[in-house]
Amino acid sequence: MRDLIEEYANCLTLSMSEVHHIPGAVHKINIPEGKTFNTKVHQRPLTPLQRTYFNGVLDQMLEAGIIIPIAVDKVKCVSPTTLAQKAHQGRGLTLNELKH
Repeated sequence: MRDLIEEYANCLTLSMSEVHHIPGAVHKINIPEGKTFNTKVHQRPLTPLQRTYFNGVLDQMLEAGIIIPIAVDKVKCVSPTTLAQKAHQGRGLTLNELKH
C-alpha cells in the first residue's frame, strides 16, 4: 500500500487548496435534448452545527476554486444535501477495523 501511495502521490491531496485545475480537462454530461430536472430542492433544515460546518466547507471549496457561484437561471438540477459524520473521523481506524 505504501508503494502504491508513493507512486501516485501526485494524485492525492491533504487539503482542498492542493486541488488544481487540469488544463484541457473537460467534464461533459450527455443529457438528452429537452430533458429537464427538478430545480426546487426539498432540503431538510440543517442544525446550527451542520450549517456552520457546511458553510465552512463551501467557503474552503470557493477559496480553492473547486466550485464557483453561478446565477440562479443557470442552475440545471438540484438535490438535497446530506451530511453524515464518518465513523472513524478524528481518530482513524484501528488495525482490526481495517482488516474487518
